[in-house]
Amino acid sequence: MSDIIIKIFGCDGTGTVRRRKFNTSSVTLAQVQEIANLQSNAELTWKDEEGDTILVETQSDLQEAIACAATQKSSLRLFVDNASSTPTASSGPTHEQQTPAQHPTHEQQTPAQTPTHEQQTPAQRPVDVELLLKNGRDRLLATINRARSALDTSATLQAVKEDACSIRAVFEARVERNLGTVPILPTMSFVIHAVLLWALVSPTFWLLFEIVIGAILMPRNALSNKTSRHVRFLLPLLGLRVVMKLFFGFTCCVLHMLPPLMFFFLLTCALRSCGRASRRSQRCGVQERRHGHQVRYRRGNGRNGPRASQEQEDIVLLCNIFPKIHIERVRQEYMRHRDVQRTVVELLK
Repeated sequence: MSDIIIKIFGCDGTGTVRRRKFNTSSVTLAQVQEIANLQSNAELTWKDEEGDTILVETQSDLQEAIACAATQKSSLRLFVDNASSTPTASSGPTHEQQTPAQHPTHEQQTPAQTPTHEQQTPAQRPVDVELLLKNGRDRLLATINRARSALDTSATLQAVKEDACSIRAVFEARVERNLGTVPILPTMSFVIHAVLLWALVSPTFWLLFEIVIGAILMPRNALSNKTSRHVRFLLPLLGLRVVMKLFFGFTCCVLHMLPPLMFFFLLTCALRSCGRASRRSQRCGVQERRHGHQVRYRRGNGRNGPRASQEQEDIVLLCNIFPKIHIERVRQEYMRHRDVQRTVVELLK
């Protein structure tokens, strides 16, 4: 004879988890169903070692699940599967039951039944806008459902969720045993109101982290209906307060950094303008010097150019006539008389 721990997830049609210890030889399906408090159209299931979902309908199915859990030396995890309700007759006729009058064919439609865009009245056009809004809302909900299903099928998140549910089930069991002797409900109500109000006044990271952990592990039977309504009202206010604080902090950071940024921006602009002015002045100076050299060169070529060339030719001619006389003496005599004939007469003496 041995004992086994059975964890039932989704009791009472909600996310409640209950944990009980049973004797493997005396446990019955009726006891498990009574603890799970199955709702209408709800069934018990479990997952074998291959991950397949097995339905528990009879006592033999329960014994098989217990034997599999005992073989793996672990607790038996049962899940409450809420079956979807079948459609009633009042839900309207199906697609096959609709009469031709409800779905007229293309030949039966008259021009009056299919108005064009120009023939539509202003009362009919807003219907298209409502249809677009409905399609957008349906797509958003489908995206959210896909993301939720992806998170639900994650093995890591599923393990964390199951462990959190198990810890919360232990807390709920202790609360059930001590409800008659300890004033748990008023104490928890006071603590929760105090923490949430303090978070509204000064929301810090660690306080918000503790609130999240407390919301995950808080036993549901430790809260009264009034406290639950207050919590559902205060949590959105806390979220709005956190968003406002983040926006205010971002604005203050921008305003605090704005003067240094403006200073560096103006300093950079001033340095760039100074560099441009210095480069412009350098280019202007170079152009002026080049222009001055060109003017002086042109002036020299205009006034002294032909005369200098004539004097050079006369000196060369005199040097050819008197090759034995030094060129310096020839130049001196020529510069003194400024005439070839006088210079020749003077050199012949």
